Amino acid sequence: MNNGKLSKYEDCKDKMRTGDLLQWRESCWYFWLWRLITRSKVNHSSMVLRLREYKEFERKRFTTESRLLGGTVLNRLSHRLEHYDGEVYWYPLKDDWDLYREKIGEQMLERIGIPFDVASGLRTTLRRLFGARCRKVGESMGLKAIVSWINRHEQNEVFCSEYCYWVYEESTRNLPNKPEMNKLSELPLPDDMENLGIFEKGERIL
Repeated sequence: MNNGKLSKYEDCKDKMRTGDLLQWRESCWYFWLWRLITRSKVNHSSMVLRLREYKEFERKRFTTESRLLGGTVLNRLSHRLEHYDGEVYWYPLKDDWDLYREKIGEQMLERIGIPFDVASGLRTTLRRLFGARCRKVGESMGLKAIVSWINRHEQNEVFCSEYCYWVYEESTRNLPNKPEMNKLSELPLPDDMENLGIFEKGERIL
């Protein structure tokens, strides 16, 4: 493990708990371009999972996330950070959400293996760019078939922030700030997640 690179993570890893949010800001050019056109600070969301019930994994931290390649997966957090080129921010759940952490962990694991939802991710991005006009804009350009595919909805697919959002929503049914935060789309992009009203101030860990 590259302790120099992971020094910030090492300082706070013991305070991380199941259900905390991680926000990722990758350095590669296409994510930089995506953040630019969507006016976003980050391009990916995932969650922290602790397995304290199992002695071998008691002091290890994992992250569950929906990725384009692989769908919804479980990874060792230190391994993900060690091989990541970019910045990562940790948002702890507020204290009054402690009673939901067990349920949140169950919901996280329940969704492992679900494929990545390309269509919903693209639709949400386009709605941020064009608002309610996105369907008309696409159809006026002769892209009716593509627009129809983008607007489909698969119950058994999720993109990264959609996965995190539904875990929190299904665990409580009581989110303070539902996706009214981004009125141009029915689902949150990664940049919207910290506005759900359930997290403490974020801290950079990479």
